[in-house]
Amino acid sequence: MIFTGTNNINPILRDAALENRLIVQVKVKRGNGQIVAEDDKLTVYTNEPRENGKANADVLRQLCAHFNVDQSRIKIIRGMRSTNKTVKILE
Repeated sequence: MIFTGTNNINPILRDAALENRLIVQVKVKRGNGQIVAEDDKLTVYTNEPRENGKANADVLRQLCAHFNVDQSRIKIIRGMRSTNKTVKILE
């Protein structure tokens, strides 16, 4: 997947800078492991418990599969202890 520097492709993309990255707003909810685009964010459903980083790890795993990127290319940059997260995805 190639990320371009345009912001008008999809409202989920808050910032797609020339550095080949995406900044995605993510809402985490309890559920069956799916990703749904809602308004200006992605909602990621996970059954993993919110302890010892298990839910965050599952969210990142799902986003890696969704965007087809390696796990080393994705990082939670805000909201490690919140259901609202900001995730950076590098090309």
